[in-house]
Amino acid sequence: RYYLEIITTAMRDNRQLVIDYEDFFGNTIQELKVNPYFIRMFKRRWYVMALVLPEKEIHRFGLDRIKRVEVLESKFTYPKDFSPQDYYTDYYGVFHDAKPMTIRVKAYCEKPYYLRSLPLHHSQREIESNADYTIFEYKIAPTYDFIQEVLSHGNQLEVISPDAFRQQVKAIIQEMRDFYE
Repeated sequence: RYYLEIITTAMRDNRQLVIDYEDFFGNTIQELKVNPYFIRMFKRRWYVMALVLPEKEIHRFGLDRIKRVEVLESKFTYPKDFSPQDYYTDYYGVFHDAKPMTIRVKAYCEKPYYLRSLPLHHSQREIESNADYTIFEYKIAPTYDFIQEVLSHGNQLEVISPDAFRQQVKAIIQEMRDFYE
């Protein structure tokens, strides 16, 4: 939270920033010049989404891992055609590193009721329902955050398509199982 006000003020004034950032593995990037586009909160953690210069790609930076922020006098022009909502429309969480696809999951027990009352994503559609299960469909990117969300529902949620995504989730579950052998 320490840098939240500094960053939001820079965003309001379209000021460029220089940040020093350290990831969870201890890798440090110093003197990174960015245009702060928007902030996002996910799972009780604040992120700034910023256009990194000169590479001109948007990256996410956890505010808790920013080590230093300097607000520059130089300004940037916020793109007229850019929308944070559109940027994340096919995504769950903060990752933006996979292509959106149609994903179907089968929900068991009370999970259909839960998902009807609190959808995982705005694209959620109910495809089929009977006494044993309900199939939900999403147009969403299979990012790390979405995979973690699917896994958090345990044995009440099963990925049924596409097969490549199903196999990816299955491999994670098998690796988890191996931890308990």
